[in-house]
Amino acid sequence: MADTSSGSFGDWRHRASHFYLLLIFFSFPLFSVPCPKGLCSTPVEVVTVHLVSKGINDAIAKALLYPGALFTKLESIVAENEPISLPDWDTLLDNITASLKDKEQNDRTFGLGLIIGSYLCLAGAIACVLGPTPLSAFGPLLILWSIYYEGGDLKDCYALPMFSVAVFCALSGISLSAKVPRGTNHSATSGDSLSNDEKSKPSSSNKKTK
Repeated sequence: MADTSSGSFGDWRHRASHFYLLLIFFSFPLFSVPCPKGLCSTPVEVVTVHLVSKGINDAIAKALLYPGALFTKLESIVAENEPISLPDWDTLLDNITASLKDKEQNDRTFGLGLIIGSYLCLAGAIACVLGPTPLSAFGPLLILWSIYYEGGDLKDCYALPMFSVAVFCALSGISLSAKVPRGTNHSATSGDSLSNDEKSKPSSSNKKTK
């Protein structure tokens, strides 16, 4: 008989990992941290600002930003009755590039833990396409440590409520179940071995016959 409890738990883990992917790539606000852009609120923003500041090809940065811009545009269409349209590809980086040219804003740098954690969030979200993976947990936990470490000195550095949902979904990639042999199978195996031993022994009646 199939174990329905373990099956439902596995289904839940898959749903949570897919929801984590959506949270990351559709750029739901998870935290607030000072950055060269001013304030960054998603791992995608942190990675994009870091890539642009290092002179990486703009097409890569725009590709990372586009899903979040698409979701924001859809939200505006539904909530504010804006005309149906797609985000403008050419202007996706205007806000970031303008901020990086501002010396006062550009002096606000990232912590190393936040940068590494954001890259790990993206890597974990990509891996979640194939299902739950322990890789998804490293990024949010590292960002959480970075916010805790730097939040005492920076009033603009804190986690938003949605961050707890992201951590919860990310931890679903860690499987706590272990495969334990069933007692019935063990007893059946031992019973079979005993019956085989009895068959191998010569019967007492055969010993008495001459």
